[in-house]
Amino acid sequence: MTRKVDDLLSAWLSACHAEDWARADYRREPSQQALERLQARESLAKRAFAAWLVAQDRLLEEAKMDKVTVYMESVKVEFVGEKLAERTEYGEGRNDGITDTRGVTETLYRTEDDRLVVHVEDWSNWQGEPTITMLEEVTEADLQVNGRFEALGAEAGFGRPLTLDEALGD
Repeated sequence: MTRKVDDLLSAWLSACHAEDWARADYRREPSQQALERLQARESLAKRAFAAWLVAQDRLLEEAKMDKVTVYMESVKVEFVGEKLAERTEYGEGRNDGITDTRGVTETLYRTEDDRLVVHVEDWSNWQGEPTITMLEEVTEADLQVNGRFEALGAEAGFGRPLTLDEALGD
């Protein structure tokens, strides 16, 4: 990808150079034909610059991506992605109080092919209580209000304010 960005930068600089030559020609001999050449070169330079910006943005997005390793039960799963959010909901202990010895941790990732996946780990530190893990692809609707992962979506900025009916209902 870096080479593509460099190539696009070279194309943009070449287009700017051609635009400069067209501008100089137009100043020497202002004619309709020279003006059209100048406008075509300006348009080419703008398109080349826009393509370079898009490639640069993609390169920066890819730089945020890391190799992610998660487990589904005892199976190791690896993919390239960016961690968008994580939240832990702690379980209940004695006397219905919150405990840090069991809970559910949800982690939201965006993969390199732009899919959203959630890794869920229902964990316990108690002997004899299993830790259950799963990985599932989700949609933005799953991360919105009333979605399966509404709280995780809110952590990642996918949420929206409730409507009055939603706030007063249920």
